Amino acid sequence: MAEGVGFEPTVRRLGAHTISSRAPSAARAPLLLGMTILRPNLSGGKTPFYFLPYLLIGRLLKLMNLEKYLAKFGKEEAAFIPRGDIFFALLLFVALVGLILDWETGSFTYRHIHIEWYFHFWIAFSAFILSLSLTYYFFYVYGKTHLEPIKYLPLAFLFYGIGVIIMGFHDLYCKTNSDLGFCGSAHNYPNVVVLLILYLDYVVYLSREKSINSVLKKEILKFLLTLNMLTSLLMMFIIFVGLLFMKIPSDLYYRKIFNLQGLVFISIQIYAMYIAFKSLKVSDKTLKYLFFCSFLIISFLQSIPAYHIFTCYWCYLEECSEFFCIGGLFILFSFYFFGKSIDSFVSYKK
Repeated sequence: MAEGVGFEPTVRRLGAHTISSRAPSAARAPLLLGMTILRPNLSGGKTPFYFLPYLLIGRLLKLMNLEKYLAKFGKEEAAFIPRGDIFFALLLFVALVGLILDWETGSFTYRHIHIEWYFHFWIAFSAFILSLSLTYYFFYVYGKTHLEPIKYLPLAFLFYGIGVIIMGFHDLYCKTNSDLGFCGSAHNYPNVVVLLILYLDYVVYLSREKSINSVLKKEILKFLLTLNMLTSLLMMFIIFVGLLFMKIPSDLYYRKIFNLQGLVFISIQIYAMYIAFKSLKVSDKTLKYLFFCSFLIISFLQSIPAYHIFTCYWCYLEECSEFFCIGGLFILFSFYFFGKSIDSFVSYKK
């Protein structure tokens, strides 16, 4: 029996069907919320602008994570609701609340910025170059292999790079940040380590993937080696140039305060830990424990910038914490895509 009104489903367009072959079939697959009901299928063309409300409602229903209510329709329908999205939305909400509640930029205006090229900027810039390199590499790999776990990686590394360069822009001119030392170090060095860990994890995955033939695997690993050499040389050159701008810090002591904006990095920490436990569903034992340990280490590393934002009086007083936390929001979104990669990796292996 057909779902919907009557035997022939209702059509959301003016006018009747000219021929019966254009009418939707009465024998359709089970309904998928947000796809069949809320996004009408118009063959041969783009979805018109007046269907945008349906798209938005469908996306909202997906975020609500209604698995338990869809279970009666079967496992296929329940699996359509993406796992973890509601958890990510909750963490994002907590991060935004913390950012807004303690928003304090003092008398900051962009007209008062004097570029000084402080050393920490060069560390952030080298991490940005690394993230762009990884974005390009995994975009290339996905184009060659179409492996489902790789699909989200270009976006993940791109968002990470945007977050890093936002922090780096602040390092570019902030004398307080340079004099204290811990402010820039608490963000830039962990970011470089996180990028290297994630890069190595997925290279191990590619080297173990049996669906890639030996010729293609050799090609993508050779491309990786070439790209690595160029990126490493560029990063070393950037850091060497940065040494020329290293200055003796002024006498500035570290004062403590409680800044709720640290919740941004706590959210990243919790979501990284969530991904770590999610990776235990991976069937390959080597990859399972590799991803698990890696994301646990990454989660621990986020406690360093979180501690800095929670306690640094000077970053709270000036606009420092705002720059760091806006960059942190982009990094939080990048971990959302890494989580999607682990999700698709698990379902792909199944």
